[in-house]
Amino acid sequence: VNLAVGLWLRSTVDAIAYDAARSVAAEPDVGARPAAAQRALATARGMLGDRHRTVDLEFESLEPTVRLRVRSEGLDLLPAMIDGGPTVAAMDRTVVVRAERP
Repeated sequence: VNLAVGLWLRSTVDAIAYDAARSVAAEPDVGARPAAAQRALATARGMLGDRHRTVDLEFESLEPTVRLRVRSEGLDLLPAMIDGGPTVAAMDRTVVVRAERP
């Protein structure tokens, strides 16, 4: 169960981050991308629900490519006395989407 829930969480966080980066990259006005990035982060946090407290989303670049860094603590459903290993679904990656041109 720990592994299945962890993989589900990782794929959900990854999909939400990709959607956020893609929505900013689709903004044709380069000057409007900072505002689009703030809206995308707010939407992503809303989609993550309570999990947004353990997921850090940060745009590193908005031009010429949109780069969104995603860090997540992961999930650990096992009791501490059994655990001893890394958590499932922990991630530190950067989503890169090429910005679209009009």
